[in-house]
Amino acid sequence: MMVLFIFLIDQNANSALKKFERIIMPDYLVIDIATEANDEAETYFSEGYCDHKVDRRLKDQKKIELHKKSLLANSANKWWLGKIKYMNCEFFNSEKNKEFAMADEKELLDAFCYWLENSGEVVSEITMVGKESKNFIQPYLIGRLMRWNLGLPWFMINRQIPDIDEIFSPYGRNDQVTNIIDYAWGLQIEADLEYLKSADRNENKSAKIRREISTEIMSRYQPYVQGGRGNV
Repeated sequence: MMVLFIFLIDQNANSALKKFERIIMPDYLVIDIATEANDEAETYFSEGYCDHKVDRRLKDQKKIELHKKSLLANSANKWWLGKIKYMNCEFFNSEKNKEFAMADEKELLDAFCYWLENSGEVVSEITMVGKESKNFIQPYLIGRLMRWNLGLPWFMINRQIPDIDEIFSPYGRNDQVTNIIDYAWGLQIEADLEYLKSADRNENKSAKIRREISTEIMSRYQPYVQGGRGNV
């Protein structure tokens, strides 16, 4: 009887400790990703959509081409030119860890979100932590999830977004923030990007195209839905 009594006390103490840990340590989630250039990256460079990225101080054409090649080689690190091929996810104070490795990026991201939704965690209260989480992993994930129009896990959504750049930079400006052409390119939004490359941003047609792109971007900034919100 004494052994049973001590066991029950121990069990209650462990339960109380776990509840206390959850209070002082929220649902911290560490995500690691591996990326590679996507299928559209080379076209982005060959058709001149990268010209605004080239150092304006360069005048020699050979140096310009070399700069473009170095940018292409770095494509995997930009969400609009790269894709995710592997994810490792770990919760603090939990054994609910998971790895995702799939050839199809949309299936990988859908599986990740589905797992998150069914993890038993309160998704809106999850906090991503880690060295690269703020300036690389979270904005990269947001971009790729929106590329496939899957929607986003609740903890990634800010319900008071003042402008589009803050979607891809939740904690301040970083190199995952770019311009309207790159946003449209990365999300594969149908728009006359060729016209936008040389048009004045305030010219009527240009302004109209930019508004349409912005509207489509905001329409994808929605909570996750299994299988996606549309065919993309």
